[in-house]
Amino acid sequence: MSGFLSSKYLKFQQALSRGTIEKDLYCTKCGYNLRGLTYVGSCPECSAPIEPAGGDVLLSGNDAQRRSWRLGLALAAACLFAAVAARLLLFVLGFWGLSPEVASAYLSLGFGLGILWAVAAWLITPAALGRRWMFMGRLRWVVRVSQLFWPVAYAAWILGRATAPSVLLFWATLLRLLAGLGAIVLALMLVPVAMAAQREIASRRLNAVVWLLPILTLLPQAFPKSIAWIFLVPLGMLLLLWAWVMMLYAMGVAELYRHVRWSMLDAHVLASRHDRVSEARRAADRELAASVRPPPPPLPDIPLEPPEKSPRRPDGPSDGG
Repeated sequence: MSGFLSSKYLKFQQALSRGTIEKDLYCTKCGYNLRGLTYVGSCPECSAPIEPAGGDVLLSGNDAQRRSWRLGLALAAACLFAAVAARLLLFVLGFWGLSPEVASAYLSLGFGLGILWAVAAWLITPAALGRRWMFMGRLRWVVRVSQLFWPVAYAAWILGRATAPSVLLFWATLLRLLAGLGAIVLALMLVPVAMAAQREIASRRLNAVVWLLPILTLLPQAFPKSIAWIFLVPLGMLLLLWAWVMMLYAMGVAELYRHVRWSMLDAHVLASRHDRVSEARRAADRELAASVRPPPPPLPDIPLEPPEKSPRRPDGPSDGG
């Protein structure tokens, strides 16, 4: 309920109420052309809530598809925030020497986040992207397959630490590189999605991720594993820049999540309002029907008999005459 009463949700609802449908938009239930109406309202033919989708792929489809978008975006944003926090914490703890327990905990966390991230990537790359943009038809499968490499890479890294040197460490590094490229492709796919949803800030953030994340991911790989303490300063600055770009990624995804969530909340409010109005109308009809006195029963039909004829008096004189 706090989300419904928040100022951000009210601004979102006011923005929708000011928007007029200026193009052909058909009702998803009866097919009525809603051009000229407002997004916050109901279809005049079937009273179904108007879906403010237009070209917004996030809001197109049924409720199950919207819930899938909402869950996938929420998981993706949570994984990005957690990955940034874990990497910064690992760097701080590394100043006093990285213990095997800390390294194992970090890799185990990476394995768990890799599974959640792969699920999120699968949910936010539906077939609707390929129908809306032709070039995303194959990119979505590239993203779906490549993001499965994250848990595999961390599992190989955990197993490869048992023996050194190990070929598993090579495969772990290679799979992480391929998965990182897939994550950048995912950000590239979300840029037009954010633009179609008119989320300009999210599109700018995701566009910055596409250009900056590859550089800030590859530059730290140039540093050797064992470096002097003086080189920790530039490495720390690169890590902070990487964390800043990852936060842009997370905030862009979180903004798309809020967009879907508030739209579903608005549709739920409109649907519940329509149900309340219909129920009040039915209750008024019942009350009116109960207050009206029923008409009296019809009287039985009584056959009318012709009146009896009185005896005719004779025309002759009477006896007294």
